[in-house]
Amino acid sequence: YLSLADSIKNAPLPEGLSVEEQGVYKSEIDKLVTPFFATANKSFKTAVEKGDRFKAYNLDYQLAKNKIGLSASGSSVYPSNDKVFSIKIYDKPDADTTDTRSLRALLNEGEITYLKRAQKALLGSASEKAFNEIAYYYYYQKKFGLSSYYLNKIKNPGPSVLNNKAILAIEQNQDELAEQILIKNAEENNLYLIGQINKCYLLNKNGGIKSCLVPLEIVSESLDLKSAEKIRVYHDQIRNNLAVSLAQNSEFNQAFDILKQLNLKDPANIIYLRNISNVTILGLKDKVKGAGYLRRYESLSNSAEDSKIISALKSLL
Repeated sequence: YLSLADSIKNAPLPEGLSVEEQGVYKSEIDKLVTPFFATANKSFKTAVEKGDRFKAYNLDYQLAKNKIGLSASGSSVYPSNDKVFSIKIYDKPDADTTDTRSLRALLNEGEITYLKRAQKALLGSASEKAFNEIAYYYYYQKKFGLSSYYLNKIKNPGPSVLNNKAILAIEQNQDELAEQILIKNAEENNLYLIGQINKCYLLNKNGGIKSCLVPLEIVSESLDLKSAEKIRVYHDQIRNNLAVSLAQNSEFNQAFDILKQLNLKDPANIIYLRNISNVTILGLKDKVKGAGYLRRYESLSNSAEDSKIISALKSLL
């Protein structure tokens, strides 16, 4: 039903219509597709209810949950023009032995002859380290198929290798495989939080930031722990993404509390000002606070996209 409604809405306008006639035409189309959206929403709600009942919180569950609330206007209750950061983490292997450092040096030469020599020299004594290093080399060469090939040679992959297999699956649009690997790797270890970030990346790719709320909350609440050392560099981006996910789920007060704690004075952080302006004006309906944040956002804006959003927000004050 959703696909049918989208097809009707996105069909080209008939030629020769005046501006006024185009408006009337679009209005009638919205009336026509509204029942289809209603039926689709009913199906999505049923899917989510069954997922909750059987605790089947897979990718299909998250996608269905994210679609609830779609209407002929094409959006949920909260607008989707928030800015989030795309974060995925390939866990870089440690170069902690002479062998792996030598391999890294050979690989950095970028010559296939050196690569073959490195493979031959090291596969006998340190095969897992060598395979991992070679996979890492190919990953940053964006040769994801070759990277997967070498990771798959590791007989007993640990959490780090499993995480990287999931990233490679994502890169090759094998989302179901990535989800299976991330679920398998969802255990308490020092890469658990990296796995949750990569799960967010996968969910956001397929269903939007709204569907990422649970893993983002897990990561955000753990940022001060020792196990979060590898992801702490993304602290503000993670908190921003959590705030946007909360807003998409209509938790506007929580979203605002998170955003106001970020560094809003740095011109480089215009994204945060954009999001807090959206949350304050569109979510909290607080025109006084919203006007203040919007002025600061406008003073730093430098793109046509920003100008469009600012103009829309101003019309609501």
